[in-house]
Amino acid sequence: MLLHNEELGGTIELEGLWREGDDWRIAISQADIPGRPATQEEMVECMAGLDYRLIAGVHIGRTGTMSFLNIDRGIALFDAHPGNFRMSDEADVHVIDAIIQRITGREADFLRSASR
Repeated sequence: MLLHNEELGGTIELEGLWREGDDWRIAISQADIPGRPATQEEMVECMAGLDYRLIAGVHIGRTGTMSFLNIDRGIALFDAHPGNFRMSDEADVHVIDAIIQRITGREADFLRSASR
């Protein structure tokens, strides 16, 4: 959440954690972002503006999603689809529920080779 907020200017907050059987659950909240789902072109343009490249053929999260890499910062963003990107009424794209993480080593090398 901290990386998401830092990198994407988000407002995700941790509301709580609880155990359910052998698994842990997390509750988060985020401010409502009015608007419409962003198009794939708008998502690519938004991420390019943040120095992220599209990673070809890497789909983590929902089937058919896009993935992005910021090579210089060593950060990857996965699960990019119109349900996770909102185009606001002010024509700003907001990322609301993507998977974002720092990458190193072999995974970084693999993603670098697949990014364009």
